[in-house]
This record gives sequence, structure tokens and C-alpha cells, in this order.
Amino acid sequence: MVTARYTLNKGWSTRFYVIGSVDDGWAAWLRVRRGGLVHFIATDLLPLDAPCWPVSDSKCRCGKHAEPTRWRALHVLAGIQLDRLRDEGAEQEKRAYRCRYDARRWHFTSQAEQNPGPWKGAAAAL
Repeated sequence: MVTARYTLNKGWSTRFYVIGSVDDGWAAWLRVRRGGLVHFIATDLLPLDAPCWPVSDSKCRCGKHAEPTRWRALHVLAGIQLDRLRDEGAEQEKRAYRCRYDARRWHFTSQAEQNPGPWKGAAAAL
């Protein structure tokens, strides 16, 4: 993931983030330099000598439970829905969505999708 923000003093500030898997021995976001990101994209591994910094802070102000990737959020969501199958009528989480304050976080909601894409209506008409 690449993020950029504009400040009056420095102009555009770009940061690069990667996330590992449990198999890699780390399963969290790391901030890396451009060279580390390019190597990660090409090989799916970080170089051993690549400088990297753990990301411990979050801009998320929601206070909700969060998962670091969409895949993990959907995996947890499926588990929640399976656990609640026996509780008929109970309000349950219906979808995962990206946090509006921190793109590295995914939350759950019991609300239906608010802004369906233009292709959803076209598919229903067929």
C-alpha cells in the first residue's frame, strides 16, 4: 500500500507499507522504503537488509474492532456469521468495510451496502 499526503512545508510526502503473512513470521503492517517495496512486489518477500519500521499507531478514531487486511476481515466475518446461525433474529454483521480514517484497517457492520455500484442494478435487471 502506498499513501501520500500534501503538507505546505514539505509538499507531497509518500509512505510505503507492506503486510506479511503468518508464514513469513510477521503478520502486521511494516513501513518500508521504496526499494524494499519494489523487491516485495517482485518476490513477495522483504530483503533481509531492508530497513523497516513496525506500524504501531493508527489514525482510526472509530473505536471498533479492526482487522489489518480485507481477507482477514472477510475470514473473521464468515466465522461470526457461522457462530450466529443458531441465533435467529439476532442482528449480525453483514459486511466488512475499509475504515474511513485509516486505510490499513477493516471494520464490520450490520448495515447493508449503502452505495451499490452501477453494475449491481444492471446485473439484477438481467
